[in-house]
Amino acid sequence: MRERYDVSRLHVDLKIAFNSKGWLGKDIQKHELVERYPLGPLTTAEFAMQNGRLHVIETLDLRTTNVYAKRNDARSKALTLDMAKK
Repeated sequence: MRERYDVSRLHVDLKIAFNSKGWLGKDIQKHELVERYPLGPLTTAEFAMQNGRLHVIETLDLRTTNVYAKRNDARSKALTLDMAKK
């Protein structure tokens, strides 16, 4: 059974845009932009690309009125970006 990821509409919109430009791929070693790149045992970047350095993209969709959800999502994204820096 495949693992199901919780993604925002913004993530889906970016994925469609990246794919339409031909940037989205599956091999980070070939300098392609990949989705769900593992950074550690429990941390996955939404999008990543490597061309000498690792570049990570995390999305934070603020188009919701649920302040609690925004705050938790922002914390999660900040931790992911911190992990990518290391």
